[in-house]
Amino acid sequence: MIKTKSFFLFLTTIILIINSCAPSLVYSPSINLPPRPLQKDEIQLLGGVGYLPETLPDKTSAKMAFGGEATLRYGFNNTISGQIKGWYDFSDNVEQKRWGLSTASIITFNDSSDFRFGVMPNIAMVLADNSIEGGGGSLPFTFWINKYNPFNMYFGFGPIVGIRDLTDEANQWGWGLILNSGISILLDNKCTINLEFSGIKQVNEYNGSKEYYFAPSLNIGYIF
Repeated sequence: MIKTKSFFLFLTTIILIINSCAPSLVYSPSINLPPRPLQKDEIQLLGGVGYLPETLPDKTSAKMAFGGEATLRYGFNNTISGQIKGWYDFSDNVEQKRWGLSTASIITFNDSSDFRFGVMPNIAMVLADNSIEGGGGSLPFTFWINKYNPFNMYFGFGPIVGIRDLTDEANQWGWGLILNSGISILLDNKCTINLEFSGIKQVNEYNGSKEYYFAPSLNIGYIF
């Protein structure tokens, strides 16, 4: 059994790599919260498309990359669920094939039918041409407004950090803030639709740049 303690930790450094080659990496900012917390042993599958922010947009042909994403969730109990998420860059912003993987937990602190709140610790790694080039994490605090069912509104807000190379010569890392707002629609208690918008302030300590993003995404899911 996965120790739930590990989901409470905000891990900011995970993997640093050796032959970095892509001029910029991409990450998925969406949280795609379920319309309600998953119950024990429930599974949710999600898949969709959205825009992925570039970590160094001044080195790419566009500020964001259009890509796809998929998420698998499992309810450990009625208040804690874990997830694995992957994303892939469909654009031609750079020559390399870029993608990423993350793991997270959704932890809810109350059981109100109208309003819920919680936290969603997340750690991730980003890759280019099947080589891990960096990683990072985020810690959004989450809020659900369920009184307008089946249109369940949700929000998330919290810090993010990304690391590529911390050697003295490179010092490639950055941080930021993400505000997520979305609607999760529940159809027939099984099918879900997530429409989400992510507003991001990104600060790159490597070159001192500041970027602002507005990244929409659309996902369709099913709860088993």
